[in-house]
Amino acid sequence: MPTAVVALIESFDELSPGVQVSTQRLNAILQAVSDAHSMPGGQGAYVVGGSMHCGSEHNVVFQRVESPKTPLRLIVQKAGVDIFVRLYEWSTDGVLSAIVDAKAAVANDRRRVQCCRRFMTALGMPKCATCMLEAAVEHSKTEELIPGVRATDYRLNILLSALLNCDEDGLRVGGVHFACANDGNKMLLTVELPYEVYEWCPRGLMQAIGDQRLRVYYVADERVECPECDGSMPTYWAACMPKCPDCFLEEVFSAAPSSELIPGVAATEERLGAILTLAHGIELDIDDLDLVGGTAEVPEHGFDLGRSGGRLTVVVTHKCNADGYLEAPTLFQSHYPWSTEGVMAAIQEVREAIVSDGVRVACRVCSMEGAQIPAALGMQECVRCALTIALGL
Repeated sequence: MPTAVVALIESFDELSPGVQVSTQRLNAILQAVSDAHSMPGGQGAYVVGGSMHCGSEHNVVFQRVESPKTPLRLIVQKAGVDIFVRLYEWSTDGVLSAIVDAKAAVANDRRRVQCCRRFMTALGMPKCATCMLEAAVEHSKTEELIPGVRATDYRLNILLSALLNCDEDGLRVGGVHFACANDGNKMLLTVELPYEVYEWCPRGLMQAIGDQRLRVYYVADERVECPECDGSMPTYWAACMPKCPDCFLEEVFSAAPSSELIPGVAATEERLGAILTLAHGIELDIDDLDLVGGTAEVPEHGFDLGRSGGRLTVVVTHKCNADGYLEAPTLFQSHYPWSTEGVMAAIQEVREAIVSDGVRVACRVCSMEGAQIPAALGMQECVRCALTIALGL
């Protein structure tokens, strides 16, 4: 490794040129921050830098806050404006991480350039925060923020810091408003319209961007007609599926258990990914699935697909007609990992539930028609009677 690179890496373990980091020195810094916090008036901050003290345009603020897990707050400021904010553990490792991040934040700020919006960029960011978000919600690659720029935690944290500097106003990107909100001691990312709430972290911001990307896609998409019904399907679906989601998924869920989606149609990554995208659209209320049972003459199972808590959700109702779907009892409901493997596991378990539902036996206790149970469960009583017996009631 070049000598200059080694020297640069080693400099991050120095408090100042030639003064190496040690446990005693880091504890001394923590004590100084604690003393500032304990000064009359309470919750004082330990401030380093500034034009009055050393002629620097940057202030670095260390502060103790009321947070059980991360009570050390670092704020890097320029001209009174926060350019970097993060919380750390109250420990020598925590304060060392804060010092390294503060050095990087100051160095990055000194290398910023003007953007077309008259705002400053940040190191590693080709545009200002507003322009970056505007381009990000129109991009399609999951691993990138904008074309050619990867969505790293560093870049996402830069965007979060920019939102934090805007206070309640946040940043408006087209018709979408990104902002920071507080729920007690917890910071949240809010996006509207429509109003959605996400975790205040890189993953939460990337999830918000992903949701907006799908909304943008649906608005601009020119849907394709289904060859089997009067409905239509999104372009991403038509690129890999033979028919619309309603026609195709009804056949998929009702098919005999196999490794294929339907006979002759393999369960490829692209097709399983399309089902995830559909579930994502259903969660955002920009798409739907009309599998709500059959007719009064020919009742069918009802199906519902969606996403909840970052997991794929599938619900199957007992056979019913479309008018009675909401009153139909649930036959099967479960949650799966948000992955193509999770989709295939859901399909297989739904198929097994439907096959099991086709062979039913009456409860030996109540013998009620409505209390019949799938024979495949190996039970002789319905759930109500089995629990009554198990509880000694």
